[in-house]
Amino acid sequence: MQNEPNATALHKPSRFSPNVHHLRPSLSDGALTYGECVLPGQVEDEFLISTHVCHPSMANDNLSGVAVATALARILARTSHRLTSRFLFVPGTIGPIAWLSRNEDKVGRIKHGLVLACVSDRRNVNYKRSRRLTADIDRARRARPVHEGSALRGSRFLALRL
Repeated sequence: MQNEPNATALHKPSRFSPNVHHLRPSLSDGALTYGECVLPGQVEDEFLISTHVCHPSMANDNLSGVAVATALARILARTSHRLTSRFLFVPGTIGPIAWLSRNEDKVGRIKHGLVLACVSDRRNVNYKRSRRLTADIDRARRARPVHEGSALRGSRFLALRL
């Protein structure tokens, strides 16, 4: 199609699915907005905390992570800490990919990372175990006994194979 708009343009709903809009993606220049807060530590090694901002109306999925990350950044801003803390407020999936592609020089400094999502419900806290089960978060989980009613569960690492 000539003069086709970029990927954000919606086309007419299908006659079979009147509520579904189809996208016609294209590669074109665009923009992606994300937030970043860096709190320097005693060393340049970093603890990266990321949260999704793509659906702020979804209180448990996105907004809860934003609220927790913001509160944690405020607390850490008033304290001294060894590692530099980097907070990313990004759209899901494409946000971290875009940040990584623009910040390859910083990736080697990231020693730990967590994604805050779905943190306002009553389910158990869950974290993604590392590939080798030797990361500090894995050791911290093993060192903390699981008490009834406050379980910390680890889901297995899933490698992306292309």
